[in-house]
Amino acid sequence: MVANVSGTTRELVVGAALKSALQVAKRLKAPDLDIDSAFGIRLDKYLAVIVPIRGVFGPNGSIEALLRSPMQLGVIVNCFGKVWYIESEPTIDNGFGMLVYAPQSRTNPHHRKPVMSGEGKVSTAKAGSASMRFGMKTVYDYVSSSPRRDKLSVSGSASKKGFTVKLIYSF
Repeated sequence: MVANVSGTTRELVVGAALKSALQVAKRLKAPDLDIDSAFGIRLDKYLAVIVPIRGVFGPNGSIEALLRSPMQLGVIVNCFGKVWYIESEPTIDNGFGMLVYAPQSRTNPHHRKPVMSGEGKVSTAKAGSASMRFGMKTVYDYVSSSPRRDKLSVSGSASKKGFTVKLIYSF
């Protein structure tokens, strides 16, 4: 398979540009999603939007929650308006693992396909100022995750001040 779109981006999008993707997230009727902390990542002419769970990120969030128990970390509204689910669980030494799933059945949303996996580390150097670093990639190159096949690698960090992200993509 030859990729017809590829590149690297660090461009984060916030505000009104996220409107249509956030409408998709709101239709999930998931009260624990933090719409105000959502951000998009521009991929060529496409936009993927990450909507984290309330209480983990943002000025009132606690990144340390990633170290307490398995949780749904948020959702991704992909470039085609499809929802992927992000789950995390604590590992060892202030670490956590992440999996991203895509629903595979219109009749049974519990049938899921892993699309991405990764891990991260929480730093709690100062009380009240935790931060995290993470890396994630598709479970294998050109995984079928939507109407196309993707090869993604993303790394970044988050703190109460915001997110930084670097994404390398081919699809």
